[in-house]
Amino acid sequence: MPYYLNGELVTTHPEFVNEVNKYSTVPLLELIALICAKHATWDEWDEPITRNVTPWALAHITRTAAIQPERGSRFPRAEDIVRLCWYYLNIREPILIDQSDADPLLRLSIRLTHEQLPYQTHLGDDLARTVAILSNTDFPPERTPVYIRGDWDSVALGMPLINYMNLIHALWAFVLQNHGTFRPEWLSEEQHSFLGNYFDVEAATKAFESHSTIPINEFATVNSLLSQSVEEAYKKYEVNPLWIKPFVQLPDGRHVAPIAQLIVRKGSPSGIYYSIPRAHQQQFGTELGYLFETYIGNNLRLIPDATLVPEIAYKQGGNQGSCADWICVLPEVVLVVECKAIRPRSNMVVGSPLSSEFLREALQKGVTQVATTISRIEEAHAAFQGIPRDRPIFGFVVTLDRHWAFNVEAGALAFPDADPRTTVICAGELERLVLHQSPSLGDVLLERLRETGHALPLASTNQNHLVNPLLQRAEDLIMPTMPTTIPDA
Repeated sequence: MPYYLNGELVTTHPEFVNEVNKYSTVPLLELIALICAKHATWDEWDEPITRNVTPWALAHITRTAAIQPERGSRFPRAEDIVRLCWYYLNIREPILIDQSDADPLLRLSIRLTHEQLPYQTHLGDDLARTVAILSNTDFPPERTPVYIRGDWDSVALGMPLINYMNLIHALWAFVLQNHGTFRPEWLSEEQHSFLGNYFDVEAATKAFESHSTIPINEFATVNSLLSQSVEEAYKKYEVNPLWIKPFVQLPDGRHVAPIAQLIVRKGSPSGIYYSIPRAHQQQFGTELGYLFETYIGNNLRLIPDATLVPEIAYKQGGNQGSCADWICVLPEVVLVVECKAIRPRSNMVVGSPLSSEFLREALQKGVTQVATTISRIEEAHAAFQGIPRDRPIFGFVVTLDRHWAFNVEAGALAFPDADPRTTVICAGELERLVLHQSPSLGDVLLERLRETGHALPLASTNQNHLVNPLLQRAEDLIMPTMPTTIPDA
């Protein structure tokens, strides 16, 4: 049973589940959807009901209730939501054996950052980035697509990608203005006829039902497909079915979006990945990686006075070698950049020993590739003679998804032998970094190195308040004139 330790409540995950299951499921989901519709972006959570009511707590309460619907009979009130969130907050954490040990710190950082930070990112950038990569970026000449070609998007998503993004935007707007609820028939109502300018309404209805909603009586099955064999203390960190399909269809046919922010997540690269038929996900992930590499190169070209060198093949000791994906020569520094579009896996976010090792191994390959390339430049290897050696060299491992844990101290400890000049950043950070003008990106890196002795963590703010033109071009395609609000249904 719950107990108090040093004046703080301590409970277990089964005890939390028992508390949630005391309440009637449908009213509970409707109340959570209403709360989240009123706090649709992270900025609107600045003054929540209490500091303990958070979208990630509400997401797990929803998951717990939907797994075993209608076990309880209590009608939930606002104060009950506060109480359940308090239980969630105080679920006993897996024990950190030794806080000086990198692995427990890394696992803690993985689960906390993936639990909380996805709700604190800029929603529009995720949609724009998807379009920028999948619609506005060409495959490199040496890569011939097998899956991402022709009308792949219409086959996989039920409509062209741009239309699909407009549908996501419309669903989000409907939910915000209708207390967290949605009915597919609203799409075809006369007052919403303007939506036909942005997508085919019949196709949109089918796409919504296929890709965005889970009937409540199927929620437990979907959750079991995503769950991992982890101890109870990790359960709240597992991938939530709402991350993949953000709507729940209630027994009377209505749909609620308990966590409105997750609607936009459907349009992220990972959201698209999960919408691809399982048989084609591996090929899609491979080809997405090729496009991502080119997209990062396009971003590096935005840096003033940059000279970009693509991957260099070379011989080393009789063996064929290859360097990082890009070498970017700036007046002040040289950047060695490796791109990693790690395919989503449901065990990546729980912070268990297995998940931390998977992520570490995936990113270690990038860190090693950067280190090898830096060594070839510094030793004046014949294949790298055109790369200047008269200025400092920095390394970036750029990930498509955000892996925040590897850009903090625990992440640095995960790679004890890594060059301190190398850091792991996500695409969103690079999109801002390339816009630095005064000071330049080179000066920012040099100042960071002087202050701390390494480049981690990087200051990723855009001090010039400029808009990345690659994202802006994509955003203009998604919703050039579509209103940000929709008439009430």
